[in-house]
Amino acid sequence: MNHDDLIVKYFNGIASPEEVRKLEEQLLQKETLQERFIEQAELDGFLYQESHRSVEQAPWPSSPVQKKIDRKILRWSAELISVAALALFVILYMPLSSPKLAIANPSLGDVSIDRSRIDTALWQASATGDKTTVLAEINRGAELDAKNADGLTAMHLAVLYGHREIIDLLISNGASTDHTDPRGNTSLHIAAFLGRWLIVEELLQAGSDARIRNNDGFNPDDLVALSWNPSLERYYRYLEETFHFELDYESIKRARPIIRRTITKTLNRDGPTETELLSQSFANMTGSLLGSTLAKAIPVTPQAKPPSVSLLQATLTGNIGAVQQHIDAGSDLNVKSEFDGSTPLILACCFGRVELVELLLNAGVELEAKNHSDYSALHAAAFFCQVEIIERLLGAGIKTDSVDQNGDTALDMVSSPFSEEIHSVYRHLYGMLRMELDVPSTIKRRQQIRDILVENLQTKPQ
Repeated sequence: MNHDDLIVKYFNGIASPEEVRKLEEQLLQKETLQERFIEQAELDGFLYQESHRSVEQAPWPSSPVQKKIDRKILRWSAELISVAALALFVILYMPLSSPKLAIANPSLGDVSIDRSRIDTALWQASATGDKTTVLAEINRGAELDAKNADGLTAMHLAVLYGHREIIDLLISNGASTDHTDPRGNTSLHIAAFLGRWLIVEELLQAGSDARIRNNDGFNPDDLVALSWNPSLERYYRYLEETFHFELDYESIKRARPIIRRTITKTLNRDGPTETELLSQSFANMTGSLLGSTLAKAIPVTPQAKPPSVSLLQATLTGNIGAVQQHIDAGSDLNVKSEFDGSTPLILACCFGRVELVELLLNAGVELEAKNHSDYSALHAAAFFCQVEIIERLLGAGIKTDSVDQNGDTALDMVSSPFSEEIHSVYRHLYGMLRMELDVPSTIKRRQQIRDILVENLQTKPQ
């Protein structure tokens, strides 16, 4: 099958998981294929609108004003589709069976368990909290770190189902706390995300490494850094269905800040400080108390290391911890994607990541940066109806008269009526990005943003 056929199958929703993975690999390797993908996405959006109009037998309006609006609609589809293409690299690697949360929140990823396959006594006993059987398995010399068919160790299962006595038994008999599941999650990732803060403390005391990142680039602290929201709650419901347990959401909400503080304290006290290392170095060189004294008198600013996940990917996945790590490491906060030139700030605005926007603004990110279509962060926030972000951008002093390559301001993007054509654009883009479209809320927020921008223009000094 050639590349074009594969792209068409993808957009028609008939590509198999293997074909989707193949397309992803080819997109990563071939720039010309990326261009054809974007062209097909634009065509797909256009055909969707055309077919919708033909069903209703509604002709194209012929008034000059409406024609201008229609041209804007098609422009928006073409320009914003590149954001969808970039987000696909986050979406496509998530299995198709996972809930539509790939770019919504930090998570454990697409996890699974087949209870019928937990047939080894140690795994079964660890999942059910059967202390007697676990002890018997330990006494007979069972391999405590062996993984079942789902890639989970006994420690994973005990933490997953919250059996602290089993966890203590496994730890005291030498079981590792840092083995990872197929998604790269350690037992600490699972305990943190499920709000099991007492288990988090036990795992950390046993030496669990809080710096390990899972396949999506999240360490355990990242998993509890984002504020609670409806999408996050939907993911917890998905976990309940998958693992056949009930979670206390209020308890998890209360535990998340406690877990963050616990992990932070652990990370801060791990290993010698830079000053201590330098002091030891001087002492070794001079062999005297003077060397140590001199070293302590020299101020040392530890240089943080950037995380393995890129800043753009961290922004797309809402990885607050990784973004903060990039800031601490002095990474370029205005780096642009090769796809469309979007900066982390523009991407955060597209996906409504208020906390990340605040983080980037406080770190001194370039406000007026634009992508290849001359879209600014304000354009992105306006189109995707991010009211809170609009207010923060205006508070930071972003220009409201900045225009894209077609001469449109952010105000222009929300000034036309919410016609069926505009509805089609939103529906198509949100579908590609796996974002939920609430039409009444979108209409309301477009009006709010229009009012905010108009008021800002009226109150701005002439």
